[in-house]
Amino acid sequence: MKNIKTKIISFVTSFLLAFTFVSLLPEGTFTASALTTYNLQVYGTQVTDKNAADILGDGAASYDAGSKTLTFKKDIKGKDYILKNEIKGLTINDKAPNGMAVFGGTGAVSDRTVDEIISVIR
Repeated sequence: MKNIKTKIISFVTSFLLAFTFVSLLPEGTFTASALTTYNLQVYGTQVTDKNAADILGDGAASYDAGSKTLTFKKDIKGKDYILKNEIKGLTINDKAPNGMAVFGGTGAVSDRTVDEIISVIR
């Protein structure tokens, strides 16, 4: 009987210690955040809510989902295509020094893009 009582006390103590430890962790420690993926790729990089502020990781392109605006801040060269878009009403704000030539050149945009872009601002 003494052995069972010791096991119960040990279990309760372990449970209370674990509960105390978990309750002291910062809020959101065990929360998985959902990744939002937009129907947009820039140079083959899928745009998500995690990389929207700096899509390519070099400050060249960003996306604002609220206004559906893709902004180019730097010239980007050496890739197969600049843009693959399936967002209706996308606005491209081209602030790149030499212009992104989004509609010019071979493979500048994927074939499904042109009809779905509302405007290009230069």
